[in-house]
Amino acid sequence: MRFPWRKPKRRWESSLEVFSSSAVFRHPPQLRILAELPLVAKTKEPINPFYVLVVLLGVIFAITSCAYGTMAYRAIAPVADRDVGQGLMTFLDRYGIQALAVELTLLALAAFGAMGLDQARARQIGSDDDPRAEPETDSEPGRKIS
Repeated sequence: MRFPWRKPKRRWESSLEVFSSSAVFRHPPQLRILAELPLVAKTKEPINPFYVLVVLLGVIFAITSCAYGTMAYRAIAPVADRDVGQGLMTFLDRYGIQALAVELTLLALAAFGAMGLDQARARQIGSDDDPRAEPETDSEPGRKIS
């Protein structure tokens, strides 16, 4: 929507015209688009619980993989006085690969769960806008759509 340019009545009005939705600017189109946007706050979406799970599992996986790398380095490093009874290193020596595989699988499941929940919420928001709207289908597959 375009409005005719008007001269500012006061000196400070020209600096505020960027924020006015009723003025046409001699500014780049990006600012015109911003001025035409509604000044309504967006509703806050609920937190996706899978994101929290992804972060926690990611941190656990990073710690485990660093500890496994440390354990592998200590196994090949020439050290005279090796302490055999270390808890985490002994656990990783016996079950390290299995622990990393389980953590990576859980991390992948949480990531796919987060994406799936985001898509489901987006579909729900889209269907809330127009409850009678049906998805468009192409009844004639070979027809050119203009």
